[in-house]
Amino acid sequence: MNPSFAQEIGIGQWRDHLPYRKVISIAEGENKVYAATPYSLFYYDKTDNSLNRLNKVNGLSDVGISQIAYLPELKTLVIAYTNTNIDLIKNGEIINLSDIKRKPMLGNKTINRISFIGNRAYLACGFGIVVLDIEKEEFPEPIYYIGEQGAAINVNDITYNESDSIIFAATDAGIYHAPFFNSNLANFAEWTRENSTALPNGPFNLIADLNNRIYINKKGPAYSTDAMFVKIDGEWQPFEPTNTSNRFSMKVCNNLLVVCNNLTVDIFNPNGTLNNRLYTYNPGNIFPKDAFIDKDNMIWIGDEFEGLTKISGGSGTEKFLPDGPDFPDVFAMAAGGNSVWIAPGGRNSSFGALYRQARFTGFVDGKWKTIDRKQDEFLNDMRDILSVTVDPSYAGRVYLGTWGYGLLEYVNGEFSQLFTSENSSLESATFNADWFGIGGIAFDAQNNMWVTNSSAPSVLSVKKSNGTWKSFNLGSIATGVDMGRIMVDKNNQKWLMPRDHALLVFNDNDTEDTADDKVKKLTSAAGNGNLPGSFIQCMATDRDGLVWVGSNEGVAVFYSPGNIFSNQNFDAQQILIDQDGYGQYLLETESVTSMAIDGSNRKWFGTDRAGVFLMSADGTKQILHFTEENSPLLSNSITDIAINDAGEVFFGTSRGVISYRSESAPPQVNLNDVVVFPNPVRESYNGTIAIRGLVEGSSVKITDISGNLVFSTMGEGGLALWNGKNFDGNRVQTGVYLVYVSNSDGSKTTVTKIMFIN
Repeated sequence: MNPSFAQEIGIGQWRDHLPYRKVISIAEGENKVYAATPYSLFYYDKTDNSLNRLNKVNGLSDVGISQIAYLPELKTLVIAYTNTNIDLIKNGEIINLSDIKRKPMLGNKTINRISFIGNRAYLACGFGIVVLDIEKEEFPEPIYYIGEQGAAINVNDITYNESDSIIFAATDAGIYHAPFFNSNLANFAEWTRENSTALPNGPFNLIADLNNRIYINKKGPAYSTDAMFVKIDGEWQPFEPTNTSNRFSMKVCNNLLVVCNNLTVDIFNPNGTLNNRLYTYNPGNIFPKDAFIDKDNMIWIGDEFEGLTKISGGSGTEKFLPDGPDFPDVFAMAAGGNSVWIAPGGRNSSFGALYRQARFTGFVDGKWKTIDRKQDEFLNDMRDILSVTVDPSYAGRVYLGTWGYGLLEYVNGEFSQLFTSENSSLESATFNADWFGIGGIAFDAQNNMWVTNSSAPSVLSVKKSNGTWKSFNLGSIATGVDMGRIMVDKNNQKWLMPRDHALLVFNDNDTEDTADDKVKKLTSAAGNGNLPGSFIQCMATDRDGLVWVGSNEGVAVFYSPGNIFSNQNFDAQQILIDQDGYGQYLLETESVTSMAIDGSNRKWFGTDRAGVFLMSADGTKQILHFTEENSPLLSNSITDIAINDAGEVFFGTSRGVISYRSESAPPQVNLNDVVVFPNPVRESYNGTIAIRGLVEGSSVKITDISGNLVFSTMGEGGLALWNGKNFDGNRVQTGVYLVYVSNSDGSKTTVTKIMFIN
């Protein structure tokens, strides 16, 4: 089961684009099976066979899950985050308990496992044990620091032996136990460390109790070096000593012990004999991170690569995987039509390679498609795909720049060709004859593709619309220089971002004659660019031809980029805005990492630590400010922003991708594809209605079927908005309404329909 997104979301709505393939923790609820990834949560509803997401968009308080567990007696799901934040899903309500997250403390601040004793959850944390009363939604006891002399210690798992009333803790320093009743568990002196000679030194990461036996797993220092032990009648002994597989979870279900190994799920009887060993999905290998047996004796597995899987003897294997990219990493994004593509590679601050696996992903027709070496063996020996753009003449053609391996072309998700010096004007680096670094890619208005060829003698190349290539040597200021992104402005000038605090502007004067080519290096010096901050991180050309640049100290604008090669002033200017009655420069205290221009010429700015700002077209008025605290934004650290033709704004963050549907869309060249959304407008919908696909300066008139005018407006960019009400402020009646669209001189017109249901 792999459901896709709806094709559209409403204006002002959010949707996540998180990975769901890697499942690390699962739990059985009331007719639901919950599956947690390191990024989010989803569940399978047995009553209607639906797959549903739970994340910041629909109510979760945080991102980055470490564990989940379900308490049937109180019908409550406990969600623990890596930062020790906690959510309870109880009676259909999400309750946030952030006490541990807000509490300053020593030690590793994370929650490793959740165990229930009665109506309390015992949280195995990186510093000790925290007790949570699920019924009262409070932390009734102080933290248990159980290390030597009350030191903080990494507690990995907890179990309770009911027959002897003893609580056990598996820690990095060994196995600890204490009498559960008639003792002060917050007193470290109540805890005793197991000192059997049969046990090696820690760390121990898993522990479980079955049939009055205590099972533990010692985490090994390397691959396949784990070891299990069992305590029977007070004595510790090795358990399955020949099996040294890494183990990830250990649970008791239906009086059976379920153990997730690296490549198998082992199920043991109460007497310790093997009941079943699962090692394949028939077909496919198992890479389990967590597993349990439900009340119907179905085996559920949370897999590292396959999402959530159900295995039953009669019906075989069934997989459940929400749509999403296969990874959360974003270095660069590019939009083309309604598609968005992501390059996850990167480089360090010294422009050195990170050697990340070569892969990329695209959101096309409402679904994500990830391409890596499993889908394309050509990517096997490649690393660091870090730049991406979409051919404006055909959205199915995508170009991807690698940091050392050349330029890739993919068409409709299939490999087309690789460009290096053998078949293009691209050159190898001055320091390595086999290294082809592509820092940035951009198309001009004539559909020529410009590429920065980092560290090469000629750092700029163009693939012309006729398929021929040409390189440009920009002189000593650029020869062999590390190069990043590139942009083409409205004057057809090419802006290049070198490694140092500068911008290179190149103008070929739209001729084949290199004699009239010009290049200038802009710096922070007045009269030569006046660049803000100490390094430039992003740039964009707006709809009026102004060039905006983002630095580690805010934003500046080149109001006259056409003057760069003249004797007239062209310096960048910082925008003075009013802040609480005082004048200050736009975002001067923020590191601006990314920017995008929407269809209304408004500016979206992404920052390193303050989230996203939407500013008016001139940059003087703040329209929106999204942070992880006041919105579903996944992180305040923004890596890139891309806007598709539907006006959906995609934010690449340090924790993955999320999008927001804005009330703006770019204007089109004709009225061939005018769309009304939603359509029909149902009685339950009270939001804004969008008419999209307009040309610049469109007028929109809406009439009933008899021709009576009920609404008129002017489009902004490629979009016009209607609240569904007539001139009297009343919601229109059920029926069909005609939408008449015309450009400013009436030379382009169209008519479409919209259905209202009340």
